Amino acid sequence: MAREARATPRSSSTPRPGAAGRLPRGTLTEEMILTAALRLLDEQGLDAFSLPRLGQELGASSTAVYRHFASRDEIVLGVADLLIGESLDGFEPDESWQQTLHDLALRIWDTYQRHPAAASISFMRTTRRPHEMRAVDAILGAVLAAGWTGTEALVQYRGFASFVLSVAGAGAHFESLPEGERAGDLAAWPQVYGRLDTASHRHILALAPHFGAEIAHREIYERQVDLYLGAMAAQAPLS
Repeated sequence: MAREARATPRSSSTPRPGAAGRLPRGTLTEEMILTAALRLLDEQGLDAFSLPRLGQELGASSTAVYRHFASRDEIVLGVADLLIGESLDGFEPDESWQQTLHDLALRIWDTYQRHPAAASISFMRTTRRPHEMRAVDAILGAVLAAGWTGTEALVQYRGFASFVLSVAGAGAHFESLPEGERAGDLAAWPQVYGRLDTASHRHILALAPHFGAEIAHREIYERQVDLYLGAMAAQAPLS
């Protein structure tokens, strides 16, 4: 599979307090901290994500950050909810429960590709925040519309959510790797697998001429989503 262009992270346009010196005491807000944390992850990656570095980005001390968040993990949960909120921007449930879930799944993928570092550390977390609650309600609405009730409705919700978040999160993790590591993995198909011994790996070699084809990761993901939703539809009480 040939290498795709890496998604360009979309950083917030919120002004950087640190650029003009330290913030006046008492002006730091939770929203400012989370926006700065997401920007830091977008622009400098996981290695830069620490409370001291975040304080520098904000023009504030780590102590000031701790007044709003008790730990780094709380900030991670807040950032996770920002990503969910971005995914839901403009979302409206469709009359078709399958289309609703398809739309949500693709929205999550696209958001995670814009913010791979943030997604890679938060994709399987439970934020307990408003954006996540809205997403949960939307997915449950689709599940109920398909005819599931009670515990089985919760099983279907958890299955869909875990599938989407784990696959989209894995895609984000790959995008968050250093350039050389990603390039090496992608080049392995034509350069390594495409040159294996024919006798021992005849099935791999049969498809070797196609290893350089342009196949977008998003296309693969959408096919996986379609397969998952097809399996759900086959079991749905009201299909």
